[in-house]
Amino acid sequence: MIKHNPPSPEPLHRAIARFGQATVLVVGDFILDRFVNGVIERISPEAPIPV
Repeated sequence: MIKHNPPSPEPLHRAIARFGQATVLVVGDFILDRFVNGVIERISPEAPIPV
């Protein structure tokens, strides 16, 4: 027989309560995507994708 023990919400509540005490520095980059339309010439030999 499998016994189901649902997770306790107390650890989550404690973690959320500590958010106000946290100092956070976010370092990252900014990416802009560009979509280019083209003509399919063949299927790639490395993977079954059009190139």
